[in-house]
Amino acid sequence: MLTVSVADPIGGLVERLSSAGCIIESVTDAAIVVQIADQAATLSLHNLRRQLAQSPPSQHAGVLAAFVRATLQGLSTHGERGVMLPRVTAPGDPKSVSAPWFAPLADGALWLTLIEDRGRTVRFIKPMDFVRWRLSLADARARAIDNLHAWSTAVQPTEVEPGVWQLSTRDGLDAARLLILSRWFPQPVYALPLRRDLLLLSRDHAKAAGLQQEHGPTAHVHPYAISRRLFLYDRGVISVATSSHP
Repeated sequence: MLTVSVADPIGGLVERLSSAGCIIESVTDAAIVVQIADQAATLSLHNLRRQLAQSPPSQHAGVLAAFVRATLQGLSTHGERGVMLPRVTAPGDPKSVSAPWFAPLADGALWLTLIEDRGRTVRFIKPMDFVRWRLSLADARARAIDNLHAWSTAVQPTEVEPGVWQLSTRDGLDAARLLILSRWFPQPVYALPLRRDLLLLSRDHAKAAGLQQEHGPTAHVHPYAISRRLFLYDRGVISVATSSHP
């Protein structure tokens, strides 16, 4: 059973979404997964929580109502397509009826999934979507990667210490940029995709292994955790890094 603290305004949001006909699949501090008819979406709560924090309690009902209206509008837009983008995730349950399309990366240590970004709402793309859209998997994947390149035009890794960089723009695509690291690193680079909004990078194996030892044990406690493992990106190929790498 889903439970939300009555002291948390998000509890009111859950009630409003349910009353509007949405099926609430899951609730976390960071997001709510909802479904109505054949449309599903992951609703980020980051901006909503910030808006509630900046508003007096007397305005919270209006803020929540506006959020619900925008959600219903986004889920009812059957004919419009959002921007297709890739995400890198931890392996999930491929047998679930509602499981998104996925392709294994690094011998299955990671998953590649695709999302449809409609601004306020984001939904994972399912296998039947490709059939409805008459779009091949190869074309969909290529389109998502091209879109990620376009979204990353102004993005630059930040050097946080000598020989260590991070991508942490918090746009939901930082870990996914593991797929396009040649944009910034023409040589092989080690990557630690700890969570969706943090990708640590180093060209030096010893430094990368140190990052893994420091951050790996607590990677799972963060929202949208992905992996505590270290990966090697080399000319478009992603593999699990081992101690034998130079």
